[in-house]
Amino acid sequence: CNHSADPNAKQTWDLVEDAMIVKALRVIEPGQEVCISYGPLSNPVLFRTYGFTMAGCEEPTWTCACTVEAMLEVIPKAAVESFSAAFPPLTEVHLDADRLS
Repeated sequence: CNHSADPNAKQTWDLVEDAMIVKALRVIEPGQEVCISYGPLSNPVLFRTYGFTMAGCEEPTWTCACTVEAMLEVIPKAAVESFSAAFPPLTEVHLDADRLS
């Protein structure tokens, strides 16, 4: 199944049968592609995980990636020590809009 922002099917995992179950959300005509949603993922995450991106107007969220060194330049001075301890040098930090508050 491929990803769509407007899927015509959904998938679940049947633990008893140890199998993926795909159910139609609406009528799927013969020859029509079956599409599920991979979730509200940004284009960088879609590309890194699945190897494709969506049109920018369909992208449901955004991701910003930067190095720890770049983050240290912009975070409050009071947070520098704990941030440095949490992330080793040269680590890339990814900020996802749907996970920020």
